[in-house]
Amino acid sequence: MLGTMTLAKVQICEEKLYLMEEFLAAASDLVSVHNDQVKAVIGDDPDFGRFDLLIHLANQRKLRAKYAYMTHLETHGC
Repeated sequence: MLGTMTLAKVQICEEKLYLMEEFLAAASDLVSVHNDQVKAVIGDDPDFGRFDLLIHLANQRKLRAKYAYMTHLETHGC
């Protein structure tokens, strides 16, 4: 039959989806903190450097999430 597809043929790795979502959330948070710092600079906030630690922590979280995702892809093969 044309146009018929069974879901049994589609395998979804729940861990892969979870790790991908974690990476995307971490990357989004990093961009958000960067945007906050840029707004502070544009707004002539003399304390715009206060975002540096937040950016550092957000970048570390993003890297951990990225490598967890990549490791899963390599070891699980999905």
